Amino acid sequence: MIKISDVIKDIVTGNPFLQFGIQHKLLNLSQVTKYLRPIVAAKSKKEVTDSALLMAISRLQGEISNKDLQRDKFSLENISIHTGLATFTYVKTEASLRGAYKLHTTVHNANGYITISEGTNQITIIVDAKYSSLIKKLIRQKPQFAHENVSSVGITFSEEYIRVPGMIYMIIQQLMLMNINILEVSSTYTELAIYMANEDIKPAFEVLHSIFVED
Repeated sequence: MIKISDVIKDIVTGNPFLQFGIQHKLLNLSQVTKYLRPIVAAKSKKEVTDSALLMAISRLQGEISNKDLQRDKFSLENISIHTGLATFTYVKTEASLRGAYKLHTTVHNANGYITISEGTNQITIIVDAKYSSLIKKLIRQKPQFAHENVSSVGITFSEEYIRVPGMIYMIIQQLMLMNINILEVSSTYTELAIYMANEDIKPAFEVLHSIFVED
């Protein structure tokens, strides 16, 4: 027979947002109870009352308030920073794509920094800021967004974390707590790049290194 307490613990520890809020007593447990009741009922295959669920959540909060259930699972292999970048977002057209690819060839041949992200309707280019004048020549349309004082935090992590939920959330959460505005995010299999204003790069690096990098 599935215990309600076990179901709740599985839900909470599998959801970094809920875990953080309950652990640090930031959430109204009565509202959490209303939110979780249909999920708990579906997982346990039985009806549960609000009072019983609230009691179980309160008990779980007491158990985890002085523990860190998830963070110790995450250890980043490396964190680096790259400064002197600029970001431009354009409407995705044949002309903007053509200009972006010309820019990519130029920057790549010069061993510069460039990344291009394509959405359904937009294209974003992040590049060494010294190429800002060139991109304006290659793409004549006005950018929807431009920021020429950008830096990035480059993160490398083990492939073992690919199937562990919440890792990227835990990283971004720390930046949110520092009131750091994230301009763009890009990723590959085991790499993550987070872009922000130049003035935010030092505190971002320091907090992520202190929490997620083992000395």
